[in-house]
Amino acid sequence: PHKKPIQKFPDSFYRKFDIVIAGLDNVEARRWLNSTLVNLIKYDEDGDFDPSTIIPLIDGGTEGFKGQARVFIPPFSSCYECSFGTLTPPTAVAMCTIRNTPRIPEHCIMYVSQVLWHKLTSFTSADEYSLSTEETNAIELDTDNEQHLLWIRDRSIERANEFGIKGVDLFLTMQVVKNIIPAIASTNALISAACANEAFKIATWSSHQLNNYFMYMGHDGTYSRTFPFEKRDDCLVCGSE
Repeated sequence: PHKKPIQKFPDSFYRKFDIVIAGLDNVEARRWLNSTLVNLIKYDEDGDFDPSTIIPLIDGGTEGFKGQARVFIPPFSSCYECSFGTLTPPTAVAMCTIRNTPRIPEHCIMYVSQVLWHKLTSFTSADEYSLSTEETNAIELDTDNEQHLLWIRDRSIERANEFGIKGVDLFLTMQVVKNIIPAIASTNALISAACANEAFKIATWSSHQLNNYFMYMGHDGTYSRTFPFEKRDDCLVCGSE
């Protein structure tokens, strides 16, 4: 196994693959990989591409009960960057709500991790610390430090009690502070199977590959949809404009 960021590998590493299946956990890594594979396509003097240099990208991702599998084979199809503008932006919470009128346990955890933490002047453990009335930024938050997470949980419980809010625990604290989205085994299995199936079809020419976006929603019953995501002429990676 390789234990380093995908950006650290040279182009020669990626040229060795006939198909790339990506199960990455962030948008920036997906954009980088997509751009790298598109840039590996070689063109002659007339602008015609060499089919042997095309490396299909199969991208799979899940978020709780939602999932998607996509097949990108530019220049025959759109690439990942073509769909970048459709991504849902992260949900933002107004700071005035976090500071003054928290309504759910997540608001209490946000207050402690984003406001109260920066007032620490010293920190030994979750039970040994000192606070200032002003922001000091003296202690850097380490989201992998158990004592840091326990301190945030304990202070969040105290704040939640002030506002009559229940539900703060260590697991929720980790979700909020580390921005963790729970993994659902059934969703992961479905999307990974879809990606493996597409790789098999491309490798063996046994059937037409996905065209080119499969979406699964499992919150209320089971709903899935497949549709072609059109290539954008003004795409920064694969566009012709």
